[in-house]
Amino acid sequence: SRRLFFFFSGAARRLLSGGYLMAVDPVRDAAVSVLLRVFQTEAHNDVSIDRTLRRTNLSPRGARFMTHLVYGVVRHRLLCDHVLQPLCDQPLDQLPLSV
Repeated sequence: SRRLFFFFSGAARRLLSGGYLMAVDPVRDAAVSVLLRVFQTEAHNDVSIDRTLRRTNLSPRGARFMTHLVYGVVRHRLLCDHVLQPLCDQPLDQLPLSV
């Protein structure tokens, strides 16, 4: 579960850490923002990624990593849900989307 902690958005990370402010990785935070937009509004991946890349100052390497994260999570969402389900005390559809 510690590895999954790094994929949470800044707000979710502060909640999980008991309210302590932790450093937020801008690449992962951008990926979470894109994923939330895609899953909440059914926006297209490529459009959401392009908008985020125009608004942020990610390095070329960071932009590639963020793009890879987003496409990987969208492509393998069912697998991620299958892996997470036994680790959660409640159904995944009842968890906040940022988790």
